[in-house]
Amino acid sequence: MPLGFKIKHNQLILLLFIIVCYSTSVVACDKNKNYIIGVQAIDYSPHYNFVEKGAPSYFSLFLTWLEQKTHCHFTVKALPIKRLNFDPNNIIQLDFIYPDNVTWHDSKSEKRFYSLPLVTAMTGMMVHPKNENTALKQFKVLAITRGFTPAQWLSLAPKYPIKFHETHDALSSLKMVLYNRADGADVEYNVAQYLAKQYHLDKLVLASKLPASPTTFHISSRKYPKIINQINQLIKKHPNEIQALKDRVNLIEGNLEQLKK
Repeated sequence: MPLGFKIKHNQLILLLFIIVCYSTSVVACDKNKNYIIGVQAIDYSPHYNFVEKGAPSYFSLFLTWLEQKTHCHFTVKALPIKRLNFDPNNIIQLDFIYPDNVTWHDSKSEKRFYSLPLVTAMTGMMVHPKNENTALKQFKVLAITRGFTPAQWLSLAPKYPIKFHETHDALSSLKMVLYNRADGADVEYNVAQYLAKQYHLDKLVLASKLPASPTTFHISSRKYPKIINQINQLIKKHPNEIQALKDRVNLIEGNLEQLKK
């Protein structure tokens, strides 16, 4: 071995480890580019809310954290849900979308790359506490927010003919239940708790015997798989820091059984 290149075995291993760690920590983004992230233009606190200033938003905290970790620059563009999700030709020129989920699209018609879950939404039917144990056969009217599809109910429609009442937003869906104009509201648990506190509403509870399907929220991209990969590495590496962001906005994850503990 030439002089100057004589390295002990353990030193070589350490050097290779440092190189690998460095290469996996460098984010594959252009530091001079401003990446556009499309988000749903709705009040969905504490998950995300880019239509009201100062509203609690886990995703806005996550983006700030991500920029600090990567030195990339992200700008949020709030768009109507249908325009955000059904733009196969990417006319609006988005670099990323949040929230997104592979089950929301026809994977054969377009190729998207998805991050690891940023959070798991506690989706289910919000009902009056007295109706917590309502059975499917007793359920007649479901309030849903415009732009959202109650997928878990569609397969039940032939056997259980549920009437869907579309509302402008999640708050209106909750009020439909509170005013006894609907049996339940298809509103995520954390969102329902936040709105109840914000607008001094009687709190509703998750129905224990009605369909519920926890949904993971991901960042997606058609164009930047390498950046998605780097985001995934950060998510794996810093779970405690990400949990701290959720704690700051009182966002909880789990299921009905865990809530009752």
